[in-house]
Amino acid sequence: MKKALEVISVYKRFGKKEVIKGISFDIEEGRIVGFVGPNGAGKTTTIKMITGLIKPDSGQIKIFGYDIVHEREMALKFIGCIIENPELYEYLTGFENLAQLARISNIPRSKIIEAAKLVGIDYALKEKAKKYSLGMKQRLALAMAILADPKLLILDEPTNGLDPSGIIELRNLLKNLANDKKVTIFISSHNLFEIQEICDKVVFIKEGKIEMIENIDSSFIENVKFVLVLNEDRNTNDVVAKATEVISCFEGAKILEVKESSIELELDRSKKVAFLNFLFQNGVNIKDFYEKVESLEDKYIKIYQN
Repeated sequence: MKKALEVISVYKRFGKKEVIKGISFDIEEGRIVGFVGPNGAGKTTTIKMITGLIKPDSGQIKIFGYDIVHEREMALKFIGCIIENPELYEYLTGFENLAQLARISNIPRSKIIEAAKLVGIDYALKEKAKKYSLGMKQRLALAMAILADPKLLILDEPTNGLDPSGIIELRNLLKNLANDKKVTIFISSHNLFEIQEICDKVVFIKEGKIEMIENIDSSFIENVKFVLVLNEDRNTNDVVAKATEVISCFEGAKILEVKESSIELELDRSKKVAFLNFLFQNGVNIKDFYEKVESLEDKYIKIYQN
């Protein structure tokens, strides 16, 4: 599949401080990829390099095969973006903001209403941008980002200022852009629930390095925990001790946490039936046994808890 974005061994230093330390990742065309990490991890710096606002010290960034430094003009033709707080002409109306961008970018004015309707800001196009709420400004900025039908949409905190219904509308819009128009979307956000709801893949960055890259649609679903709830007994400690001993004898089972009458463990899903039979055969009384899907928040805490 064609690569929409390739980040290859990129480094960036500000003064004596190295903020990006040899990061590499890529995004296939038509996918929605999340970019997460704590403040100061290097997310915004990375996005600014991808969009050509600042240059990497070394390494290479390609947009649909075009180098963002050496083939900047061609690379930027594929990109639409919102970075940090949307920059709008406050004294112009919403329509005039879009019209100004359309004029500069040689985009037909007919696209203005189309983009405004897509993001749900068409009702306020006659109002001046200075009267817009934060959520309305975010919608207008998104309309500007998609005005030229970009093939790569880069969004930095796109849910800022949106109410719950607005967030759901944005989620559906981004999914439709990816599915119907094959737009590749790269989202930086602290809203982990939305990242998990929208994205196919997540890139974790920590202290300027890529810590992990995970496919949500496969690894997050497959990477499940199991919770074993034991039948309560007067001698609960003995019951738990016996269950723990039996579980440790089953190949592939890994105990994660032991509570009063339950045990959390990791186990290959394909071994679930064999595992339960093994417990019964060894006299372990079970009240309940269920899967516990690991959320993106769980993964985030594991990576950044230190």
